[in-house]
Amino acid sequence: MLSEAGPGARGIGLIMLAVLAWGGLLALGAYRYNLDPRKAVIVLGCVGTFLGLWGLLLARWSRRSRGGAGRSPDSAGGALEDRSRPRGDPR
Repeated sequence: MLSEAGPGARGIGLIMLAVLAWGGLLALGAYRYNLDPRKAVIVLGCVGTFLGLWGLLLARWSRRSRGGAGRSPDSAGGALEDRSRPRGDPR
C-alpha cells in the first residue's frame, strides 16, 4: 500500500508505527501495574481500533483524491467557498 501511495505515506506509516509502539508500552505498563492481562488487552484494543479507523479513513480519502469514488475531497457539499469568481458575481 505504501509503495503505490504518495510521498507522505511513508511519514504516516511511521507515525502509525510509533502510535502502535506507544500503545504497546502503555499496555505493558497497564499489565505490570497489577498483573491483570485484561487491562493490556483493553489498551491494545483501543489502539488497534484507533489505527484501524484511521487507516480506513486514509484509504477512503486516498481513493477519493484519485477520483475513484465520486466527489473529490475538495467538494465538501458546497461547504467550501468557490474562489473561481469574484465575490459580488451573481452567476
